Amino acid sequence: MLVYYGTFLEFFEFVLFALLFPVLGKTLSSIFTIEQQATLQYGLFWIGFLGRPLGALLLSPLGDGVSRKKVLVVSVVGMAFSTMFLGCTPFTINPWITLIYIAIFRLLQGVFTGVEYAAATIYTYESHTNKQKQSQSVVYLGVMAALGTAAAYLVGGFCYLDYLNVIHFWRAAFILVGFLGLWTGGLRLIRLPDNFIQLRIEKKRLLNTLKDKKVVKNMIIAFFLTGMSFGPWYYITTFLNTYGVVLLEKKAPLPFFLNAFICIFIAAIIYGIVWMQKKRQPTNMNIKVYFILFAAFLAPASYCVFNSTSSVAYILPQLLLAISSQLIVVNVISIAPSLFKKEIRLRTFAIVQTLSASILGGAAPLVCHWLSVTFGSKVYAALYPIVLTLISFLCFMSLKKNKKLTLS
Repeated sequence: MLVYYGTFLEFFEFVLFALLFPVLGKTLSSIFTIEQQATLQYGLFWIGFLGRPLGALLLSPLGDGVSRKKVLVVSVVGMAFSTMFLGCTPFTINPWITLIYIAIFRLLQGVFTGVEYAAATIYTYESHTNKQKQSQSVVYLGVMAALGTAAAYLVGGFCYLDYLNVIHFWRAAFILVGFLGLWTGGLRLIRLPDNFIQLRIEKKRLLNTLKDKKVVKNMIIAFFLTGMSFGPWYYITTFLNTYGVVLLEKKAPLPFFLNAFICIFIAAIIYGIVWMQKKRQPTNMNIKVYFILFAAFLAPASYCVFNSTSSVAYILPQLLLAISSQLIVVNVISIAPSLFKKEIRLRTFAIVQTLSASILGGAAPLVCHWLSVTFGSKVYAALYPIVLTLISFLCFMSLKKNKKLTLS
């Protein structure tokens, strides 16, 4: 449970950055147009993801060569300190000082986050010998990620209620969550048993392994399979709702509360799918249908959200997207760890997962914003998750010939 709680805290801390969107908008309004503000804020959101691959490169060798548990502790504690410093962000007369400060600590937060999810995934995966339990443990981490994201948006909504906004309650949220991270990483995670048997690997052997065409192929496949989780996730839970906060200057509490509701709903979907599949695993045909449904829903659902005149027309399409996307994610994300050899599993999975999170996930709001501005309509933002879904589908189909990796 501690590993799951660590993942909850990771996503809670990382998504808390959305709290700064309305505050940043007021700070940047004096020198930037509304379009430039949106680009800057989505860019700062992405900087945290750019730090993830760097963290994976620096810290994952510790997990493969020394201990899965130790790298998990280091990542959570590092994240906690970065989050606390974000809570102390100075909003000075010169907005550039504020932007540089946020960029530095957002990057550091990303560096330490870069190995947490991968280390937690591998730790829980290797704690079981039964394949079904291995897959379920990875999926349950997804439940905690959704709940952590929901908690962050819920706190965000409360922070921008008038009577709490006056006292800058958002700063207390960052600092308190930072302390929770220190407590979890420094005092609780260290009590976990270390189930990793150290395997000494010479650098030459590792490099030769990475030159293996099969390893490279599996890394590419895993990149887009995990990208199926990150790209649509940040399109649905970040862009569709924070677009209103960043660009349309809507009041912050409503979009944040809606995001919280959607993320809780996603967590329930993931848990429900796992519970139903304990008795009957889906076939390849089922998963093909899930891909087709999600791709078909994307454009019309996006149109309804961006042109909604009622709360039902705003929420229902996002819930349909959430259900159809999670039917895919739950059934493909647990394949990724099994694609890599145990002696290099953490570093290969961490690198692939963080690159996927950075390039396909964290960049989603920025890319979607660019598409909507370039083509003159917000609906064109749906092109990004549509393309990603089709590529992920092709990658899944490439696994069909390998009976060990398919789910039928």
